[in-house]
Amino acid sequence: MLALSGCKSGESPAPGEAGDPGICPPPAIAALVGRDVAALDAIYFKGALRVIRPDEAVTMDYNAERVNVLLDAHDVITEVRCY
Repeated sequence: MLALSGCKSGESPAPGEAGDPGICPPPAIAALVGRDVAALDAIYFKGALRVIRPDEAVTMDYNAERVNVLLDAHDVITEVRCY
């Protein structure tokens, strides 16, 4: 659905970018709780990001660097966590 991983080599995060995936959850993404999932389109994040809808099957593998964005039935971001 959303392809939010990539990288800009040699550049520091600009306004609106989530920045270093080493800070988990990234403050710029965590600040989107309560907003529509479309708000993620304005965020650049160079790490692994997964959007999870209610009752959606996901892998159970643990990845501390992956950001998981949980949505409600109306595509509103309810939680951002790393696992």
